[in-house]
Amino acid sequence: MWGPHLLLGVLVVYTFGRVRCQFQYPTETAGKQYQVPQPPTYKPPTNPAITGIPNINTVLVKPPPFLKLLVAVLYGYKINRRIKPTPPIKKCPEGWFRRDQRCYFFSDKKTSWYGAESLCRLKGGYLAIPDTEEENNFLKETSTSEEVRLQGAPIPHFSRWIGLRSLDGSTIQKIITNELLTFTDFVPGHLASRGLTSEPCVHMDYTSSFLWKVEKCHRGFLYICERHLHFEFKYIV
Repeated sequence: MWGPHLLLGVLVVYTFGRVRCQFQYPTETAGKQYQVPQPPTYKPPTNPAITGIPNINTVLVKPPPFLKLLVAVLYGYKINRRIKPTPPIKKCPEGWFRRDQRCYFFSDKKTSWYGAESLCRLKGGYLAIPDTEEENNFLKETSTSEEVRLQGAPIPHFSRWIGLRSLDGSTIQKIITNELLTFTDFVPGHLASRGLTSEPCVHMDYTSSFLWKVEKCHRGFLYICERHLHFEFKYIV
């Protein structure tokens, strides 16, 4: 049943191939090498009167601050939704420092405050919250020793984000609990001169012996993570 159809198909293909092989270029090109026409090459306009066109390299390398802030917030929210409860641990992970019943991680890479918060959650903790003078002194001393260790690294400054920020533009709260601060270590007069409306995130400033300062949250700083030993930690979103 399929034999005649198959034979007819082979015949058609063979005949078509013979016709294509016998095809000759037009007489005006006989004896000359045939040149396949090429599409015209696009050339950008060079009229100096055309202005106002943004430089794509500048747009990609230096995105607007509001765009970086939006991306950081969305990324942090996505990460927060994926975080699972952190199981109890008996000792601090490798690369963490222990003090009492808590572990601390001092990063050697910079990120925004939102990025630091998300990275700390992925590590099973949260941005460090200095609740007491003793804990704050430990963070300052370790930050100083880490600054010495990283002197050869290509890091222009060694300030570190901590888990404090302003939600209302007038007061500063702790992350996780949103409680008001019971201990502070700001540079004297800093809050009065800077305010919290546009710079609501807190970092330990290395140019001021790691006293606290507020800064725009999208700025890139090192950061400190904190996690507890012996009990489960769950970040409530």
